[in-house]
Amino acid sequence: KELPYLKLEEGSKEYEYLHARRKALHGYTPQRLPNFTQELIVPELEEFKPLLEEQKRDISSTMAFVRALNVLLKNKNIGKNIVPIIADEARTFGMEGLFRQIGIYNPHGQNYTPQDRDIVSYYKEATSGQVL
Repeated sequence: KELPYLKLEEGSKEYEYLHARRKALHGYTPQRLPNFTQELIVPELEEFKPLLEEQKRDISSTMAFVRALNVLLKNKNIGKNIVPIIADEARTFGMEGLFRQIGIYNPHGQNYTPQDRDIVSYYKEATSGQVL
């Protein structure tokens, strides 16, 4: 059986609410508005020089990515705008340094003592963390 489209009665509370929300969000289709978009200053290629030089030994593409990500995260102009979303396998990929460097986002902070607190790259959660 086909369900009919929901058509709200014009002037109803629901109709007015939905249209008010659309107006507050600047229209019915998503868009990037200049007032809400800051210009990002991309790092100079020079900052990536250690990654572009010949390596003493072969490295995986994942390791190259993690190194490039670290350069971006440490950059004062763009670093705060990067939110790495990584799987539970972060340690396998060599990304454990991010836990301590920028922290794992938790809106409540860290409310427990991590099991790995004695190692350099312990699991650090913070309200200011960036990793998801």
